[in-house]
Amino acid sequence: MSTNKNSKTALALFTKTPELGQVKTRLAASIGDKMALEFHLAFIADSLENAFQLTTIADSYLYLTQPWNLNIAPFPKMLETSQFRLKYQSSGDLGVRLSNAFLELFYTYQKVIIIGTDSPSLPIPYLEEAILALTKQDCVIGPAIDGGYYLIGLNRDIKNLSEIFTNINWGTEKVFLETTMCIQNKQLTLHSLPIWYDIDTLPDLVRLENDLLTLTNKCSATSKLLKIAQRKY
Repeated sequence: MSTNKNSKTALALFTKTPELGQVKTRLAASIGDKMALEFHLAFIADSLENAFQLTTIADSYLYLTQPWNLNIAPFPKMLETSQFRLKYQSSGDLGVRLSNAFLELFYTYQKVIIIGTDSPSLPIPYLEEAILALTKQDCVIGPAIDGGYYLIGLNRDIKNLSEIFTNINWGTEKVFLETTMCIQNKQLTLHSLPIWYDIDTLPDLVRLENDLLTLTNKCSATSKLLKIAQRKY
C-alpha cells in the first residue's frame, strides 16, 4: 500500500443501484414497488447532500451494486460534480463487500467511514463526530435501533480487518452486537455514536415524516416526496 495518505477521511455511501422491485423490499410490501423505488432514490439524494456538507474534511464516494440504469431514473445531479466519486461494490455478502471497500480506500486514505443511504435524516454532527473519533480510536460505529448499524469507520492500521466482518448474521438484530464483539476480540479501541434508525418499513417512514417537523436535517428530496405522496402509502 502507498504510504502517502490523504489527510481527509474517505466517506463511502453504500447503496443498492435503483431497480424496480429490488430495493426497499420490506417498505415495498406496504407501499408498492414503484413508490419504494422513489423513496430509495430520495434517500440516495439526501445522503449525497449530507455528505456534500462535509467536503472540507471528507472525500465522498458512492458505492453502487451495479451500473446505474438511466431508463429507471436520472443520474443524481450531485454526482455530476467533482465532489463525488462513483465506485462499485464487489461480489459476496455484505461483510465481504464492506471489507473490500475499506481495503480499496485504504490505498489512499488513513481513515475510512462507510454509511448506508437508509438514514437520510442522520444528523450531520454524528458524521462529524465519527470523523473526529478516528483521530483517536481504531474504530467508530453507529448503532441502529433495529440491532444493526448505520455507520462504521476504521483506521488503516488495523490488521486483518476482514475479521470484523466475518461470521456476522447480516440482516438480523445481532449485527451490531456481533460486530462490536469482533472489534473487542481484536483488542481495538472503539467509539460508539448515538443510536439512530434506518428506513426499512412503513412505521420507519412514518417516524421519519413526524421527525422532519423538528429535525435540523430536513431531507429535502424525501420531504418533497412525502408531500407528493400525501399519505397514499
